[in-house]
Amino acid sequence: FADSSTNLDLLKSIEGETERAKTTDPPKVSKERPNHPLSEMWLLTKRHAIVQWRNPSYCFMRMSSSAIMSLFLAVLFFGDKSTLQGAVFSIGAIFFLVFVLVIPMQATVVPLVEDRAVLYRETVSGCYSRLAY
Repeated sequence: FADSSTNLDLLKSIEGETERAKTTDPPKVSKERPNHPLSEMWLLTKRHAIVQWRNPSYCFMRMSSSAIMSLFLAVLFFGDKSTLQGAVFSIGAIFFLVFVLVIPMQATVVPLVEDRAVLYRETVSGCYSRLAY
C-alpha cells in the first residue's frame, strides 16, 4: 500500500488540506446572539429532556430510583422525630436522599460529553452561547 497510487493520492490530498488550513482564518464566534439567554437555556433544556426521555435505560433508572427512594424515606420519616434517634434518622434520610439523587445524575453526564461536537458547531454558528450549554 505504501507504494501504491492510492496512498500517494491520499498523501497529496492531506497535504493540500493542511496547506489550505494554514492559509484560511479560523471561524469567528459572534458576540451577538439571535436569542435571549433564557430562551436559549429553555430550548436546550427542552431538547435534552426529549432526548433523555427517549433513552429507556435512563428513564427506567430514574423511575425506579424515585419509587425506591420515596418508599425508603416514608419508612424513615414515619416515626416520631422528637428524640435523638429521630434526629439521627432524619440526618440519615437526608444523606440517602442526596446519594440517590446523585447516582442517576451521573448518567446525564455521558450525553453532555458526547454532545461536545454539537456544542462547538452551534456555538461557532451563533445558535447558542456557551453559557447556555
